[in-house]
Amino acid sequence: MDQDLFKKLREIRGCLAHLAVKNEDARRRHAQDKDDDGVWYGLIPPFQLDVVKASHSKSLRRTMRKTQVVSLPSNAHTRTRGIHEVEVGGTCLLLEPLGLNQQLLYAAALVHDNGQGPFGHFCEDFLSRKTGREFRHEVFGVVVAQKIERRGRGANYTHQTLDCSIRHSRGTGEMYREEAVLEEASALMYADKITYLFGDYNDMFVRGSLTGSKFDIREYPGLFKLMESFGKTQRERTYACVAQLCLESAQAGHVSFEKCAAAQRFAEARKLMYEAYGSIRWDRLEHMLSGVYELLSEVTKGVDPAVALALLTEEDVEYIYRHMTRINANMAECINATALGDVLRYLPPDLDFTNPDLGW
Repeated sequence: MDQDLFKKLREIRGCLAHLAVKNEDARRRHAQDKDDDGVWYGLIPPFQLDVVKASHSKSLRRTMRKTQVVSLPSNAHTRTRGIHEVEVGGTCLLLEPLGLNQQLLYAAALVHDNGQGPFGHFCEDFLSRKTGREFRHEVFGVVVAQKIERRGRGANYTHQTLDCSIRHSRGTGEMYREEAVLEEASALMYADKITYLFGDYNDMFVRGSLTGSKFDIREYPGLFKLMESFGKTQRERTYACVAQLCLESAQAGHVSFEKCAAAQRFAEARKLMYEAYGSIRWDRLEHMLSGVYELLSEVTKGVDPAVALALLTEEDVEYIYRHMTRINANMAECINATALGDVLRYLPPDLDFTNPDLGW
């Protein structure tokens, strides 16, 4: 590791502290007497309380059984979506030299992907096609946080945590910094990209959790060269990018990772990784998700089947699908045995997965 680089980080420490969200500016939708965690108001910082809320949420537990880049991994070291969220939180903590609100960053990291459906982005695309309405996981995550958590009462996260969470996604598009947003939101966006790029590379090419010749790194020589330019291991690569992000941000006067040489190489590596993502085969899922979606339309009367499907884990989908082929199977009981069964009775019939309802 470049020791001079980390010496520079000590010199710029706190460079964006004047832009950080202040704890006293935290605001929640519901007052203390309407919050299950209200007894902690004034005892611990507000964004630290959001970390507690997120750590105990059913949403986070569900993401532990949803795809990051490999569905239903047999190797425990292969990342799930929930593990990815935890790792993003770790990357956010490495951004401490910027002087931003670390507790807000960590809380937002733990909720940013809670709107992902089973099988990740494939489900997102499936639901968009099936319903004719764009299903965006970052939007649905805020819906879940406000309308589904805590038996429909909502987790009552701060507006700042939800705002950072909903702004993290860029899809396959170019990374960019939104104007007039919290600096913590931009920091989370970059931390998410750095974390998933190097983590997914490990799972796809180093660990080999996805099999097949298309995931032989020799088929992607440009990608291998770029990854090696950041370091030999995932940790070295993450540290290198975080350090360069902090230094560029100090010079720019706001969170930035676009202009330095490392950022340019990172953008190119990300582009090549998306080419690799395109080789992942999801063919078998279309029929299975369609079948489960239609069943949910019939069994969960009054509840949007898209919402119901998005709340299932991958094991839940497989479990329901298997039971659909059995004669005289009680599908209502089957659904009640899944994660959906825990929250189904609290789901409002008019829940709109496209409306984050953050205008408060």
